[in-house]
Amino acid sequence: MIERSKKIPFGLMLTIPGFIIIIFAYIFPIFNTIYKSFFKRVGYELVFVGLEGYLEIPKVIPYIQLIIQNTILYIVAYIFLTYWLGMIAALVLNEKFRGRGLFRAIILLPWAIPGVVTATIFTWLFDPTYGLANDILAKLGLPAINWLTDPNIALCTVILVGVWGGIPFTTLILLAGLGSISPELYDQAKVDGAGSWVRFRHITLPQLKGVSAIVILLQVLWSLGTFESVLIMTRGMPLHRSEIIGYTLWITTFRYLNFEQGYAITVLLFMIAAIIISLYLSLRKVGAS
Repeated sequence: MIERSKKIPFGLMLTIPGFIIIIFAYIFPIFNTIYKSFFKRVGYELVFVGLEGYLEIPKVIPYIQLIIQNTILYIVAYIFLTYWLGMIAALVLNEKFRGRGLFRAIILLPWAIPGVVTATIFTWLFDPTYGLANDILAKLGLPAINWLTDPNIALCTVILVGVWGGIPFTTLILLAGLGSISPELYDQAKVDGAGSWVRFRHITLPQLKGVSAIVILLQVLWSLGTFESVLIMTRGMPLHRSEIIGYTLWITTFRYLNFEQGYAITVLLFMIAAIIISLYLSLRKVGAS
């Protein structure tokens, strides 16, 4: 009995490789990034500089406040649109109709296409000279729009591309959540005379709280890392009005090779993600109470 108690449970042994991968692939890089953000390379040596790397961000990137505003606007619009459009798509695809399986497969296509390909396609669509979007506006007798160069529209175009690629994932997860809701709840509500909106508000939304939390948190994290659509479509122009922090991190680190500043921006990215997730969880608790 004593020897048996000292043995590691078989189930725990199976999880050890996964924990090792998580530690080296996720946890270690995070702590390593935070650690190196307090250092600066001088020659071949790393010198401790404390918070100097963070304090230099406004000097190196004087428009950092605009970038943070763009990032917050991008995340809020992206999450709102992907969640509710994904919800509508999930509700439609949850109904029984002919060809439902085909439509379920088709709606996943935007998610399967690489982000670089998606951004390239939309760059062609929104080209001010020969793009399909302005061609449709011309046929409707409407003036052309500078989708990628207008300071007031460029960020909206980037958001649109992100939403187009993010809806399928949201739809897929919410559709799985809808499938787990017992039909008896809806049948009982119909007997009590509840309409479609009442059933959606008092049955569907509460039953999807857990699934919705997972979807929103994942989408927040993924949206913070967005950079390929900005890189290909606008490069942050005009006047950095379409630049978000994921693109700033990429261009600072890999184009200008300023790795120390890149570490500091990455930690700033973590902080923005933590603030947004904390606010969401707080609002969710208030709503639940």
